[in-house]
Amino acid sequence: MGTNEIYTEKITRGKRTYFFEVMRSSTGDPYLRISESTLGRTGFDHHRLMIFPEDVKQFVSAVGRLQARMAACGKRDKKNPGKLPGHDALV
Repeated sequence: MGTNEIYTEKITRGKRTYFFEVMRSSTGDPYLRISESTLGRTGFDHHRLMIFPEDVKQFVSAVGRLQARMAACGKRDKKNPGKLPGHDALV
């Protein structure tokens, strides 16, 4: 861990690795950094998102709602791959 890292969780799935890190800013304030690292043809690509303490509760709540919606959609229909089951419920 670097000097600004407080805590890290890592999830690896295939060519993707996700890092959930509690970081400390230069002013000493904590924040959540979510990073995605994917293995591409020319090396690794990185994408990051920073969530500040005042937004974490709403962010986690939104992710929970999205997870429930995704579960309600189910898997793609192999006969009609362009349409997700339950898609009308999302509108």
